[in-house]
Amino acid sequence: MKSPSPTYPSVIVSTSRNPHALSLVLEALRLQTRAPAEILVAEDGTDEHTKRVIEHMKPRLRCTLRHFWQPHQGFRKTIIVNRAAAVATGDYVIFLDGDCMPDRRFIADHLKLAAPGAFVQGRRSGVREAFVRLVNPATFDPLLWYIAGRLHGFRYAVRRWRPTVRVNDLSVVQGCNLAMWRDDFFRVNGYDESFSGWGYEDSELVTRLCNAGLTCKTVIGRAIVYHLDHPPADRSQVNENVSRFERTQREHLTWCEQGVSRGTGTYRR
Repeated sequence: MKSPSPTYPSVIVSTSRNPHALSLVLEALRLQTRAPAEILVAEDGTDEHTKRVIEHMKPRLRCTLRHFWQPHQGFRKTIIVNRAAAVATGDYVIFLDGDCMPDRRFIADHLKLAAPGAFVQGRRSGVREAFVRLVNPATFDPLLWYIAGRLHGFRYAVRRWRPTVRVNDLSVVQGCNLAMWRDDFFRVNGYDESFSGWGYEDSELVTRLCNAGLTCKTVIGRAIVYHLDHPPADRSQVNENVSRFERTQREHLTWCEQGVSRGTGTYRR
């Protein structure tokens, strides 16, 4: 039986050709009130600027930082995130997009929200693209940024005295801020790697978790992240991904054949 509280959290940060945003995310993770046990960067692509960001941050962090990568052949987040999750050593895994800067209490909040038989998704607000270069994780104040017109989604940007927690509300699924027990991720075989291109890979995973009997806890006012806005990704394959997602819903699937059990990825020390 799982302990009521995780003891060894792993953070998996997915990124693709956005080294500046990744540098802000890693700096925000360095400033956490509760450090993770390890950070695994899952890079969909092979960008030398990203590699330099990671090498710069390694000696500054209070935990191990590992870098996994694959050649860029379109949007293939599912594959590289699975490869990182396959070797994560934590009992609890927090998935974070490399363009979503976490609040200082992000990890501590997720660990308090964790419960056996459940997984947690947080919400996000956003820093407007024109102002991303001005962000400093050490001094960032969402209220001041909102007043200045630099931040949108203020409802999800501030910490609440009493957070709102919705149970099994799948109306909005955001894999940029998702946490679960590592065993539960493997229970459904992780992300479905047949998803290629942007869209619905996170919704499909969450649906399988719920089909397997897990409870989804959506929280507002805790585990906060700030999306660092950028031009939208290519969405030309979204219709195929919607079809895969709808099949999982229709057939109440709990397992994907092309999942985390398939293999290992490339790792840079």
